[in-house]
Amino acid sequence: MLRVDTILFSNVTTSIQRTANLTGGAVRGLPGGNVIEGLKGINSFQSEMAEAQKEFHQGRLSSALARVRQMEMNFNGIAGRWNGSVGSILSAARSGKMNLSLQKLNEVKNAQAKMQQLTGPVNKTFRDLISALDHAAMSDTSSGPTPAAEERSENEDNANEDSVTKESAAEESNTDTKDSDASPSPTSDAPDPNLLGDFAGKYVYGAKLRVRKDAAGKARLEPKLEKGGFYFFQGWQSPGVIRIREIHRQNVVVFDPRRGTELSIDPAETKRLIQAGIWRLEPR
Repeated sequence: MLRVDTILFSNVTTSIQRTANLTGGAVRGLPGGNVIEGLKGINSFQSEMAEAQKEFHQGRLSSALARVRQMEMNFNGIAGRWNGSVGSILSAARSGKMNLSLQKLNEVKNAQAKMQQLTGPVNKTFRDLISALDHAAMSDTSSGPTPAAEERSENEDNANEDSVTKESAAEESNTDTKDSDASPSPTSDAPDPNLLGDFAGKYVYGAKLRVRKDAAGKARLEPKLEKGGFYFFQGWQSPGVIRIREIHRQNVVVFDPRRGTELSIDPAETKRLIQAGIWRLEPR
């Protein structure tokens, strides 16, 4: 298992704690008794991170990774609501619905900028920790259930998975419907197994992703992209194994193990990659 520096856990906790208070103090004296201060609802993050670190030390990598990702999502939700609240004050002031002096308007703008300076490090420390845990999880796939399999079971109710695959399939259906009644072919045209690199000893090529039409004539991607799954992308910068990190309506977030980088792919690029060839990988 790759080493994960435990300071990465504390870095996240420390950066989150700093968002509890705005640099320079809260903005008061706003119409309607509004007060702009630090983020609320972040007190539980310290104990949550301690649990994630405990799970990591117990070797429960997928569970630790899932917990940290959920924490990141929760924090972004809190920060998003804060930005929405401050943004509504600025919008009301600009439209004349809220009477703000120029000084107070500038204080609100400054508060928004200061919060961005505080949340920026939080996002970075989250991504650093998640990437490190992801590396460790991938290095540990040879023992017990694969992280991909564990994550698929933990996230099988993710409603966004269908939306992105349906969107990609709909775009693809106009150009690839000739064999719509055929079943997916697992390995008939699979690439050279040597292209799997370090994954060759643990995985084999499974089904190739294709666009099919169901009985109602609706285009679908088969098999579906699965969050946490490993795939071989023929049309990648250089053909290789890619892991699906997140699936959203407007993009798919993937992780390239060779480069250690995370990238976002829009629907048009997803369509191109499907046309170039994507194979799901199955454990040996």
